[in-house]
Amino acid sequence: MKKTLLFLSVLCLSLVSCENYYVEKLLDHTTVITDVQSYKITLSSSDYGSISTLEANISLAFKLDAERGNTDSAEYKKLLAIADNKYFENDSVAAIWLPAFIASKFPQLSAGSTCKVTYKMLANQPEYMAELDTIGFIMFTEDDYASIWGNNVEVPYLTPATESLLPRALKAGYTSLEDGVYAVEYMYSPVEPAQSTADEQYMLTQDDYRVLTEYVQQNLPAGYMHNRSNEIEFYFGANVNQMYINNDYAVWRQKYDPENLYSGMTDADMVELHASRLASAFLNLIIPNRIQQPRMGVYTIVFPMGSDATNTTIASLSFMYSGQFIWTSYSFSQSPMAAPKANEIGSRGALFKLENGAWNMFDLGTVNPYVLTTKDYASLGVTCLDRPQKTLSDYLAYVMPYAAYNDKVCAVYRNSDMILEAAQYTCIGSSFQYNGETQSKTTTFTKADTWIASSSVYLSETFADKQQGDFIIQDVLLTGGLNYVWAATATYGMKASAFYKSTYNPAESWLLSPYIDLTEASQPALICDMASKYVQSSDESSLESYQTTFAKRLQVFVSLDFAGDVTDCNWELLPYNINPETGEYMLSDGASWDFISTGYLDLSMYDGQVITLGFRYISTDKAAATWEIKNLVVAEVK
Repeated sequence: MKKTLLFLSVLCLSLVSCENYYVEKLLDHTTVITDVQSYKITLSSSDYGSISTLEANISLAFKLDAERGNTDSAEYKKLLAIADNKYFENDSVAAIWLPAFIASKFPQLSAGSTCKVTYKMLANQPEYMAELDTIGFIMFTEDDYASIWGNNVEVPYLTPATESLLPRALKAGYTSLEDGVYAVEYMYSPVEPAQSTADEQYMLTQDDYRVLTEYVQQNLPAGYMHNRSNEIEFYFGANVNQMYINNDYAVWRQKYDPENLYSGMTDADMVELHASRLASAFLNLIIPNRIQQPRMGVYTIVFPMGSDATNTTIASLSFMYSGQFIWTSYSFSQSPMAAPKANEIGSRGALFKLENGAWNMFDLGTVNPYVLTTKDYASLGVTCLDRPQKTLSDYLAYVMPYAAYNDKVCAVYRNSDMILEAAQYTCIGSSFQYNGETQSKTTTFTKADTWIASSSVYLSETFADKQQGDFIIQDVLLTGGLNYVWAATATYGMKASAFYKSTYNPAESWLLSPYIDLTEASQPALICDMASKYVQSSDESSLESYQTTFAKRLQVFVSLDFAGDVTDCNWELLPYNINPETGEYMLSDGASWDFISTGYLDLSMYDGQVITLGFRYISTDKAAATWEIKNLVVAEVK
């Protein structure tokens, strides 16, 4: 005879119509499901410090970093950082460190209890942070500098004129690297080599002035020209006949502003505009004609400049050639260039992205990158950052004294393992806060042997208070007038027995789980509490241990193809754990009604699949056990 009971409501109807054959057994013991409760807590600032100092978490940190296993452990330093930050970087980190904290708060709770913990977690990281999980490192060499300056120029640093050529040097020198983000460290000087004594100087000639004036006549509005003699044009300020550059900005504003550009400009603004126009004109109109075969180095174009022909000084614009001409500096009487300083040479860092053979600056949007270099570590007196959040908070303020409130910086640094990491910081006035944007997150933890985060729990059922959850019951064999074997009880969880009217009745009945989705699992396991008695008959007890008989008659199976009929699918036995010290199964010995934890029963062989658990009860005409199950959890075990 086979009978399927699908829902608790159906089961209860059956219970009403039959004799309660459990009475004899219930009177025999008093074990109940104790202290299965649900709590809610919100972490306070001091709780984060408590989490960092718990002995259980410190021991766990040492285990996670088995190579060191002491206070040099990187995991231990991450644990300490929780106290400084007062938040978790993500919910995976919370899942590591919160179980010990919950256990210290609620040591009395039984398996099956739950605790909802609300904590602070970093807000969603910018998209670019995902690309910075792995950062390569490149230190510029003599060959790299030579690829920019040329083999005939020995300059072991970059300058404003040559810094833009970094991609070219990277492409030439690093052809075998994989696509990704790289921190590049190089030496840098804000002044060009030999700036005060240029490699070559050129004085503007009358032909040069004529080229400039003709360009304005052909390409710009007539209002730029002198109305009477056409001798002076104020777009470049070139005087063809007297050969000087006019910088009488007051006259420019009054008479020669057809596009109304100058009226709101200060003299300092006009100087910048004038220099940039001349630089563009020299690059496009003068240099191609004057310098036919350039060599690597600095070229300076000089010319008289003043408000009239009798009041001029020598002005100049400098250009660097390293494969192409780049404007580097200017010297006007109104804005003289500072003299070069040798001690301004120092290390500098930049972030580049290699993609399909092309090198480009890594795009951080409005966030400023700051790559710590040799100079920074020397300033801090370290070679790496053990506790970067604490160190960089003040150091970024020191190196960026003019940062505005809410300015964001992406710092790239070496951690205690000498591996490059990136983190975003926000200026909050006198210091920088490590990605100070947090959000509240609530995670439910379920107690099995330990507390497990809900994100790693695939099934949890206490079977308390006459609840069988989504489990179903299917009877394969019922004899002796039995109407059922399994029942949900108020105090003992799911309970099975075929002892009825003082008779041992042969039976087979299954307690079946809902489908358990392990498609994203990596190391799942089943754990539950079991109690039992009366597994053996009197003539069997001398043949083998109680636990051995238990493991033969009260078994747990796994099916990958269960579709509603336990007799029409494949089942694989899930072996019980054996205590390595005693060599016996981790099961009840039948001497008491104490619940025994099964320990974690490995389900990792079913990763990536959907399974059904089946608890099969078998009895004979000589022995009909009572089997009780509660606090069942299927979860990840790390």
